[in-house]
Amino acid sequence: MEKTDSTQDIPRTLADLDRVIHEPARLSIMAVLSVVESADFTVGEDFFVLTEGEQQGTVTLQKLGGSPLTPLSGFVSPPDLADPSWVMLGREPGGYLYVIDMGYHRLRALEPESGAVVRDYRLAEQGVEIRCIYADREKLYVASRDALYVYPMEPILSPTAQPGTAPTIGTSSPVPHDPATLELLPPLVLPVEGAALSDMAYRLPGAPSSYRYGVHEGLDFYWTAAGPVSRDTQVLATAEGQVIRADIDYTAPSAQEMADMVTYTQETHHTPADILDAFRGRQVWIDHGHGVATRYCHLDSVAEGLAVGQHVEQGQVIGHAGNSGTPAAYYDEDSEIHLHLEIRIGDGYLGQFLRPVETKRWLKLALAEAT
Repeated sequence: MEKTDSTQDIPRTLADLDRVIHEPARLSIMAVLSVVESADFTVGEDFFVLTEGEQQGTVTLQKLGGSPLTPLSGFVSPPDLADPSWVMLGREPGGYLYVIDMGYHRLRALEPESGAVVRDYRLAEQGVEIRCIYADREKLYVASRDALYVYPMEPILSPTAQPGTAPTIGTSSPVPHDPATLELLPPLVLPVEGAALSDMAYRLPGAPSSYRYGVHEGLDFYWTAAGPVSRDTQVLATAEGQVIRADIDYTAPSAQEMADMVTYTQETHHTPADILDAFRGRQVWIDHGHGVATRYCHLDSVAEGLAVGQHVEQGQVIGHAGNSGTPAAYYDEDSEIHLHLEIRIGDGYLGQFLRPVETKRWLKLALAEAT
């Protein structure tokens, strides 16, 4: 692999990795695997990739090598690998390939050449999830939500630990990537009638926003069963709550102000909070309690009579879709009309720190009744 400039963004998806390592002699990893989505990957002398194929929800582990890159036949993924979501290659020479599967409840150490299972790890405490691991020559570090477990690098099956009492999550400051926060969410409906969750990762939370070198913090709705979203499309409250922001007297940035903001983010590779708020355009925010709020962005208008402090019911019309705050709107007033919805959890957002496959899973759980 050619050395890349140190200022380049760290690759976090296969599409990013393709961009970093692309050479004329190499084929796109995504094209080689014929996959829709990458769940995770790790790189040593070869590439180990968790991918979601055309049959959504089915994640497989593959090993790639050579130039151009091709799947290596000597590596066979364990047939009983169940819903894998995380993969890491040990940094030490001869290190194992680690995979977290079974809904974060099992850690598997694999032989990286063949894929054979060397050992399985499960935490003794029922329901405790394995969220991340690190391995060096002497110890294996396993992180759960509330504790760090340390084990000697020896063939120990079903390790146990006594981390003490796990602290309960504070509802005043929930953590967006903690699965327990899903229990804080009220029953949600889709904010646009006839819409559906997008299968496109770049329209979901956590996706890169290339035009401003930032991260997409919400999910976008461009289409309904009746056709594309337009300025006539009503925006609905996903759950009951209290209005805490309603941009009735909204003034859009001038074309020069918008250009200056875009330039600043591109030059600094950073989007400050005030500029990000401007990019969201006209907005309505609803507080649902327990540290959960929803933001409805890029609105063309706010529903007549809606005001801060007002209680709204689930499914109530709170505005109409638009393209306010989008740079594209300054070149074509009918471009980029859509709804951007953010499900805020504490100081973060649903999908923060998650991989695309995880984000989809969480959104489907949060909007289970709506979809």
